[in-house]
Amino acid sequence: MSIRQFNASLYIKRVRHGFIGRSILRRLRDRCNAGSIGRFWHSQRGVAALEFAIVTPVMMFMVLAMICFGVYLTFLHELQELSSSAARSSVAGLSEAERNSLAQQFVTNFVAQSAILNPNDITVQTAISGSPAMDYSVTVSYNLQNTPIPMLARLISVPVSNISRTSTIEFGGY
Repeated sequence: MSIRQFNASLYIKRVRHGFIGRSILRRLRDRCNAGSIGRFWHSQRGVAALEFAIVTPVMMFMVLAMICFGVYLTFLHELQELSSSAARSSVAGLSEAERNSLAQQFVTNFVAQSAILNPNDITVQTAISGSPAMDYSVTVSYNLQNTPIPMLARLISVPVSNISRTSTIEFGGY
């Protein structure tokens, strides 16, 4: 086998196995890596700043949404507890006027001790229901316009106008 035949057979093997194409790609890659494109492509500088810029708005939105829902759920819980306790306290009254007075008095005392409820934003309604008048309902409504919820609710969908909770209790128990 002559040197030419050996070089030709080696060339054919390289072409068959893809070594020629790979070496050309390697040379192109090396040329790109040596230039400004390669330095830009492989540079790690500023990656943390870019990740921070992408992740921060999403995280801030999630934190504000959690705060808004937390405040909203706190108001819902306070009003539910208030209406339930007012209905329980009003059962001690003998007449409808006395029951209304007891419910109003309980709500006034509760709101005076509450850290988050404003007495000017609360409305209390009482009603007797049932054909023999066996149930007594207390409805407590709260206006959310003077709370931080409307400001935060622009970001997410929360019903922000009023919260209303009703508790019904049966007379007697004997």
